[in-house]
Order: sequence, then C-alpha cells, then structure tokens
Amino acid sequence: MRFLISFGFLIFCAALPAWGQWSFVGDALPGGAGCVQLTPNIINQRSAAWHECPLHLGAPFQLDFEMNFGGSDDGADGVCFVLQQISNLGTGPLSVNGAQIGYGSAGPGGVFATNSLAIEFDTFANDGTPNTGPDQNDPSEDHIAIFRDGSLTHQTPNELSAAVQAHPTVANIETGLDYPLSIVWDPATTLLEVYFAGSLRHSLTVDLVNDVFDEDPLVYWGFTGSTGGLSNPQSFCESSFYYSSYLNGLTVQEPAPLEGCVGGDLDFTAQPLGQTVDAVWDANNDDVLTVATAGSYPMTGFNAEGCPTNETFDIDVLDPALQLLVDPDLVVCGALEAVLEATAAPGATVAWDGVEGATSVTTVAGTHDVTATLGVCSAQLQVDVTFQALPDVSFSVDAEPTAGPVVICDGEPIEVVAVPSEGATASWQNSSSPLLNVSQGGTFSATSIVDGCESDPQSIVIEALPLAEGAFTTTPNNLCWESTGVVGFNVFNDASVASWDLPTGTTNLNQAGAGVYQANLIHDNGCESTESFNYTMLPPIVTGLVDPLPLCDEEVAVLSITGNVDALTWNVGGNGANLPVVASMGEGPFVANVTLGECAQSDTAYVTWWP
Repeated sequence: MRFLISFGFLIFCAALPAWGQWSFVGDALPGGAGCVQLTPNIINQRSAAWHECPLHLGAPFQLDFEMNFGGSDDGADGVCFVLQQISNLGTGPLSVNGAQIGYGSAGPGGVFATNSLAIEFDTFANDGTPNTGPDQNDPSEDHIAIFRDGSLTHQTPNELSAAVQAHPTVANIETGLDYPLSIVWDPATTLLEVYFAGSLRHSLTVDLVNDVFDEDPLVYWGFTGSTGGLSNPQSFCESSFYYSSYLNGLTVQEPAPLEGCVGGDLDFTAQPLGQTVDAVWDANNDDVLTVATAGSYPMTGFNAEGCPTNETFDIDVLDPALQLLVDPDLVVCGALEAVLEATAAPGATVAWDGVEGATSVTTVAGTHDVTATLGVCSAQLQVDVTFQALPDVSFSVDAEPTAGPVVICDGEPIEVVAVPSEGATASWQNSSSPLLNVSQGGTFSATSIVDGCESDPQSIVIEALPLAEGAFTTTPNNLCWESTGVVGFNVFNDASVASWDLPTGTTNLNQAGAGVYQANLIHDNGCESTESFNYTMLPPIVTGLVDPLPLCDEEVAVLSITGNVDALTWNVGGNGANLPVVASMGEGPFVANVTLGECAQSDTAYVTWWP
C-alpha cells in the first residue's frame, strides 16, 4: 500500500536547505537543493547520511526519493537504505567500503550487527569470481535485497527478502539516470514494500518492532554508500516524506465524537499535544478545517526540533434523515383523531411536538412539529392538520328538493340535480357533472367531495310508468283505387283511445280514406302517448288489353296484358301476360281477370275474323 504525502510536512521541509536535516558521515556531502552525494566518482569511498528526525515504527511511513547510481556499468558498489538505533549524528555509524557498502561487515561483530535493517541496492556482483572481492553470493545483475543486523551476504539467515533485479526490465541501473524509489511501511499489517522505477520489487511481512528492533519502535534512518576498487558517483534526492517521529502528539480541540451535520459546515481545530508545538490539517495547511462531508482527515504536527508526527482523524457527517410518512397537508375525513408518523436514520430520536416517539395521535387541528435528533444534528418538519366533516349530497328536480322516488312516464326526459353541502362539489357516478339527464327508470347514485373528503354515495330512484300500447286494424289492408275502408285500434293494456287525428277528407273511421291516422292514447296511470299509421291506397289497375284489328282466319291474334298487376287468369285458360288466339276460338269474349294487392278487375277483348 502507499500513503498520501503530508502537504504540511512538505511545506516545512521546503523552508530548510536539504542538508539542514541530514547529518553526514565519511565522504557524504550536500548535493544541491534537496539532494545528497553519498560518494564521488573516486575509489575506496564510504559514507552515510542520517536524517536528523527519527522514525517511529508504530506509525505508517512512505519515503520517496530519486536515486542515481552513476553512469559507468563497470562502476561500484551501491548504496543501502538503513534503519538503525545507534545514532543519527555526524559521528553516527558507518561500516567498511567496497562490497559491504558502508553497512555490512566481513565477520561477526560489525557496527550494525544488532538492531538494524538494510535495503541493499547493489551495483557490483561480488560472486566469488576473480577480481570481484569477497564472495557475497551476488547475482550478476544490479539487484535489491533486504538484510538485517550488518550482513549483506545472500542466502544466509540475515537475508530477509532475496535479491531481485533492481529494474523491472533492464539489468543495469548505472545509467546516469535518476530512478524513483519508494519505501512504504504499514504497522497494522507489518508489511514493508519497496518500489523502484515504478515497480513493486519487494513485499516483506516482518514485525520490525518486535523481531528486529527489540520492541523499541524508535529508529534512525538514512543511507550508506561506498566504492571499492571501482567507483561511481552515487546520490539521492528527496521527493516527499510521510512519517512520524513520535506518537500521541495531535488532537482535535472539539470534544469527541467528531461529528458534523449534513447540509451544514462545522469547523474542527487541530491542536498540538505533548511535545508538538504546531499542528495543521493536511487538507488546507491550516489549524482550522471546515468539514462538509464525512471522511478520514490527516493532521500533521511538528516538535521543537522540526520533526513530524502524523495522525488521521475520522470525522462523521450525520444525517438524521427525517421523512414524513403522512401528507404535510393532512386532511382527516370524518374522524376526530389524526395519526402522525415519521421515520428517521437508525439511532436518531424522533419527537412530535416535543414528545418522543415516531408516531403521535392528535385531536388538535393546526401545525404540528416533528424533530429528529442524531448526535449533535437535528432536522425538523411540519404537518398541517385539518379535520374535515364528510359532506352531504341531496337531489332536486325542477329546483324542488326531492328524496325520490321520482315518477315519470317512460321516455319522458327529466333532469335531476345532485346538490352538495356548502363548499363541496357533487357528481354522479361515472360522471364529473352534478346534472343527470334521464328518460328511463333506475337507481342512480351521486357523491360530493370537499378537501379530498368524499361523502358516502346517495341514491335516488327514478320510476318510469308504462305507456299505452296497441295496434291498428284496417279492412282492407290496402285501399283499392278511389275506395274507402275501415280503420280501428286495439288497446293492449289498461288504456284507451282518447281521440283521433284523421287525414284530410276523412271524417268517419268506417269510411276511411288514404292518409296518416293518429290514435291519441291515455293509460289508466295518466301517461299519454300516440300511435300513427299510414293507410295507403293502391294505384288504378291498367291492363292495357285492347281489341286487335280484324284478322284473316288463317292468322293468329295475340292479346297482351301490359299494366301493373300482381296476377291474372284468362277465361279461356292460361295465366300468361300474352294469350295467342286463332279463328277456331271464335270472336270472344276473351276476359282477363287481374289482381293488384287485394283489388280485382276484369277486362274483355273481341277478335274479328275475315274469311
């Protein structure tokens, strides 16, 4: 894992020259702004640079550098990042040069023989071949390994993490280029990580405090470096540091728990504790931080020596999350009590009108307050309660109130009005109108509504009385041309014919001519109605039968019926419209008997024969 770099600490470091926080031992020298030269390009050099502020291993750290190992692939020997508990002064510890890189020793009892750890960056293979110095079991490529207690010999118990190629893709790091290095420690997981050239090269789980440093978490840190029979200029530059030199040096002025409220800003003040003389929030490099969202907020402090301590404070932003479970404009219909309900976040306290409880029953109209409290935060909402009596609905016909039933003659149109109580609106079932136009019987329902409160349905009965019924009688069914007939009316139920309306020219039903006859009926229940009938007259019968011109006795005469007839028969037999006649049938008479409807007529023709 990697840690965010403390902005406040970077500001502090920028205020000092680089060598102002480093103690130099041996051949180490300042190398420019934020940089340290460990060895010049001279053989048989050795050096150490110890940071003046110790590391407390009970806190996480991330130390970022730019490393340079010179530009000669035939150079030597490398550098070590070292944790030790001897000293961080200019007289601090330093071992021999060459293959030991200022940290290791050829035999037991070296300066770093106890309570130390080194991350080795080895640029020369001491592998036992001729002219390579003591055999350290080095691999051929430039490599990184992790050791403890003054030994740099691979494949020994003091090698905590075996050698890996330093660069993730190339074997040589003596290129004259700067390479980023990050060393990361997490005490919670006892995980030590080494990133080089942007790649994770080592991940070692080790209990540094208990297993390496004899239960003492305070260590000194820095670099050692050396050259031997071969050389390279070797240096490092600071990039950024996040670490603590001591613990329990920071607090927040506001009392715990550290809580803000959603929707509102709350200030929290960084406060030094113990040896800390100055404390700031990393987010704004100020001692006062305004918080609007929950999160973990890092703080950095410094003691009188300028050494840092870092701590992260969890600040919660509380939301009572108050919500109404009833309409904020609550209308209670036809009741004397209102049930008020609300919900809030887990752990919040809800109170209606100052009385604790998420549910309240009231008989008082007006505004009711509900409050939810969670920690130092509260939220308030209101409900306006109105008690509304249920409205009534009644009926009227022709502006006269009525409860029904309303009696009409079947088919008689009538308008019934649904009348609401004051302030309400009435409507008929399946309609939005208070007006009902009806001409048949039935039961019809209406309701009224006010402020969302609807009345119970009220019904009115419309009773439709039957009308008189009957049928016309005529003799004959149709009148023959210029004749009269007989018209009558048979009543089917308790009714009678009150009067007649006759066609022009007819004054007597027994001498009825053609035209429209209307019987005006009245039922015993008083309902009046009419029935009409059109008495039709057939047109005159025209057969078209005529006497033919005289014929010779060997000729044939044809008698024809050409008029509007329904049927015909001849007195000499046959019923066709054309009758062939020969001399042997004589001169006649030849009679055509024809009918049209119920009307009959006979026409006669004669034939004259010449010999």
